[in-house]
Amino acid sequence: RVLKTFLNLVSNHNVPVFLVDSQVLGLLSKNVEQLRSSPESMPPGCQYFCKQRDITTFGLLDRIWEHKGNLFRAAEKLGFQWQKYDGRDPRLEGMDDLSGTEIPLHYIFKMAAHTIHLVVFYERSGNYLWHGPLRLKRNMDRKFAPFRKLQFGRYAGAYSSDALVQITVDGLKVKIPRDASQFLSEISHSRFLECRYKEARSFFKVGWYRQCNIIPYSKDVDLGIFIQNYKPDLVSAFQKAGLPLKHKFGKVEDSLELSFLGEDDVKLDIFFFYEEDDYMWNGGTQAKSGKKFKYLFPKFTLCWTEFLELKVRVPCETLDYIEANYGKSWDVPLKSWDWKSSPSNVQPNGVWPVDEWDEVIQLF
Repeated sequence: RVLKTFLNLVSNHNVPVFLVDSQVLGLLSKNVEQLRSSPESMPPGCQYFCKQRDITTFGLLDRIWEHKGNLFRAAEKLGFQWQKYDGRDPRLEGMDDLSGTEIPLHYIFKMAAHTIHLVVFYERSGNYLWHGPLRLKRNMDRKFAPFRKLQFGRYAGAYSSDALVQITVDGLKVKIPRDASQFLSEISHSRFLECRYKEARSFFKVGWYRQCNIIPYSKDVDLGIFIQNYKPDLVSAFQKAGLPLKHKFGKVEDSLELSFLGEDDVKLDIFFFYEEDDYMWNGGTQAKSGKKFKYLFPKFTLCWTEFLELKVRVPCETLDYIEANYGKSWDVPLKSWDWKSSPSNVQPNGVWPVDEWDEVIQLF
């Protein structure tokens, strides 16, 4: 009854909500095509929304909804209690005059024992959808909703932009992401990290983390790939994109490294990461001697961020990663840097056998 009342409310006020609840979407994803094309063929009775649950989660695209107060007045007349949760607009953080502007990030509606969580999604310049974290301000009621049980809001999140489709579920018309399975797969690794604009304006710190941009005086761009994601056609794909292979060191089983040459002699290095029981590492090879080096990192997971208007992956444990490579004084500029000895996490890793050099040391 609460869901029906809520969906009728938002429909009457032209609020285009869509279902993002992982439990309900998980059930729906198996029968989406049937629900879209012939809902009358589904078994009778309430199959999805009537399952016992305390919370149902919907999304809202900010760009197609004006925040009209009459929705909330109507909600109150129907018996809903509601709260709005604002946060800083990250799209304006790099602008001195607008930095700190707050926008609605989450709404919570409550009736009887049921909570409806409405997550506001914003389009970012990297052509993806972003939602902010849900943070309670000092004087807010911390018992208003079961906040620890909410599926969204512990962190900011980033999702692929997708069209919405309308289906009929348990007699109710509701919109869902067109590719519900893809949306569900993104939930578990959607965490988003914002660049630290304030610190970046204050002093120089490493690329994205310290400057929110590329390092202007550097001619190297370093990328990392987990070795399990290596594909044999990787080199040809880069070359077709206009990036010729400069060197290839190591092999898939050990210390693989690829280097491509871009415009203006900018070098793109791809380091492949290997996972051990309690750490990760990537390798390095000295071409003239065949010496191998190993760079150890604490285990890390991947988050999304925005970099040069692109949605890209970075280590979630960013500071731990940087300190492993550059030490605790990573924010102090160095006049010289030797890749074989300067990093805090480098260690010798033997020497390639001479009879393997043709395979593991290739210069182009």
